[in-house]
Amino acid sequence: MSRGTVLIETHVARSRRLLRGRRSVLARLLMLERLFANTPIWRQYREYELHPEDRSNWFGPNIQAVIEAFESGGFATTHLKSWGERATFRAELRPELLARLAEGSYEGLADHGLDLLGLQHAPRGIYRPETPQDPSGPPRTHG
Repeated sequence: MSRGTVLIETHVARSRRLLRGRRSVLARLLMLERLFANTPIWRQYREYELHPEDRSNWFGPNIQAVIEAFESGGFATTHLKSWGERATFRAELRPELLARLAEGSYEGLADHGLDLLGLQHAPRGIYRPETPQDPSGPPRTHG
């Protein structure tokens, strides 16, 4: 949780990491990173794929994925700088709470989270109401 600014420094998936094996050379030659610059990609790594002594890194987002992940959480996010496979970002908490965060999620139901942020408690009954039933027949199903 944050009441203001979050500074992020993280691994980012660049061209050489977008494709596995011999195809990684093709990814660099085609500069896939630029082709997918506006598409959020979360690259999954197997075991020691990212680093030969560290298997704790399972996912690597590209720059757009980092930005969209923080923005979906209510932050205005700026990419500051990149070097190699690392990047830094600044995420500023937006003054208004996104309605879907307060009204349509488990987190919106959690009073303790809102208390930490100094926000009003979420209204109860946030989940969509059930589809109205036809009293003359069986329950409707979607599909």
